Amino acid sequence: MRYKKARAFTTLVPEFKRLSAVVVMGRAEREKFEERRYAWRPELVTLYDNAKTYIDGKWLTLPISDGSDLQDVKDLLLMKRPPVSNV
Repeated sequence: MRYKKARAFTTLVPEFKRLSAVVVMGRAEREKFEERRYAWRPELVTLYDNAKTYIDGKWLTLPISDGSDLQDVKDLLLMKRPPVSNV
C-alpha cells in the first residue's frame, strides 16, 4: 500500500501482528533529523543509524507495534512535509 501524490511520501508494509512504514529521507530530511538527533527516541536513532543510505536517500523502515512507534512515524512525516497552513 502506498500513498503517492507526486513523490513517494511513505510506503506501508503489512506484517504479521504489526505494520511497518518505509520513509525515504533525502538530504534535506537527513539534515533536519541530525539537527534534532537528541530529541528523537533512542530506538528511532538506532534504526536511522543502521539504515542503508542509497543514492536517492536513506530508506528507513520503522516497525509500528505500539503508540510510541506510530508517533515516531508521524513526527518523521511531519518533518518531511509540514502541513500546509490555511492562512
